[in-house]
Amino acid sequence: MDRVEANSQSLTSGAERRQHARHYLGLPIRVHFEGGRRSADIELADVSHGGGRFVGTPSAVAVGQSVAFGFVLPGPVSCVAAARVVRVDPGGFAVRLDRANEAFAQFVESLEGGAPRAA
Repeated sequence: MDRVEANSQSLTSGAERRQHARHYLGLPIRVHFEGGRRSADIELADVSHGGGRFVGTPSAVAVGQSVAFGFVLPGPVSCVAAARVVRVDPGGFAVRLDRANEAFAQFVESLEGGAPRAA
């Protein structure tokens, strides 16, 4: 992947209960599901410091299931995260982040217009 482009438009409104602003990505990504034997190429539709939403639902995704995902930015910089599925819809699923590396946190912060944090 040579370049990641992201629209920094926030997807939150005043009526939402989210703690973190979400940002549209539309980024093709590989997600690895709990157990390590199953993965799927799907779209990371939006992301925040607290979670994300994936479009495309591989079979047998369940609330509470652990997932890991990552992507590579120019540099190359590897952004990786571990999360838990919190919602499954007909068109995709949402996750709450459990862990993310510093590169992932800096990427999300850059979407918010913040200055990158020192590593």
